Amino acid sequence: MQGQQTLKHILRVDEVPTLPEVIHRILAISGDPAASMRQLTEVVSQDLALTANVIRLVNSAYFGFSRPIHNIHQAGVLLGFQSIRSLSLGTSVIQQFSGPKGVDERSFWRHSLAVATVATGLCERGHHSALPVAFLSGLLTDLGVLLLALHNPEVAQEVYSTQDGEPVLLRERAAFGIDHATLGAELADHWHLGSTLTAGIGGHHLLPDEGLENQPELARILYLSEYLVAETHPLDGAPLAEPNAHQVAISLGWQEAQIEEVMANCARPLEQVDAFITVGASAS
Repeated sequence: MQGQQTLKHILRVDEVPTLPEVIHRILAISGDPAASMRQLTEVVSQDLALTANVIRLVNSAYFGFSRPIHNIHQAGVLLGFQSIRSLSLGTSVIQQFSGPKGVDERSFWRHSLAVATVATGLCERGHHSALPVAFLSGLLTDLGVLLLALHNPEVAQEVYSTQDGEPVLLRERAAFGIDHATLGAELADHWHLGSTLTAGIGGHHLLPDEGLENQPELARILYLSEYLVAETHPLDGAPLAEPNAHQVAISLGWQEAQIEEVMANCARPLEQVDAFITVGASAS
């Protein structure tokens, strides 16, 4: 009962930000194998605020272009489809939410962006079918944490500052009657983001020691991404995945050397995380 009350309160229409239509349109293009860069940049260019933020990010020190980039089409030619999609989704989502008291918003989004980056790398390297939604699902994976903190900042601060070895989902259920993975899935469903993304977010912590092949592929990818980020690029302010990542990797057909290759290839994209946060802060 407590969980249903929490869910109803958080998902009240006037309490939850509306996901911009541009995100749905970007996802539709991402899922179309025949879609072109021009189609993507035309969608982005119709949102003037988003275009300005993407251009600001492209012109940041991270990319280091020798001359300024003045329009989204030029940025698309230089950076490619995947980068423009990720930059657009990232800046659009982050600006919809402001962190509540007691939550380090910068650390939260650094963690979420890192998970999104690694999840995309895993999908690309492993040719997984979840690639079109990998970045956005990684970005939204722990959004339930932010919503629980907005719902009750004092209780959330106690839950997330506790270091007693108990899985974070159990602490959340005891305190709120619902956990951040379930809440994130409900939010994804509320936003009509599709069954693949919704199931992935909802299952990214709920992975048993056996029968992993029955869990959604995207849920396993998100689980492994959180674990890899926690192991190699530890960031404060977000819950960590339980460490049975070896079984998860095997269930996805991964070998250790392949995962190391993905992480090596993600090293520079992970540096982009701070550029995202800086742009978001300057635009707010």
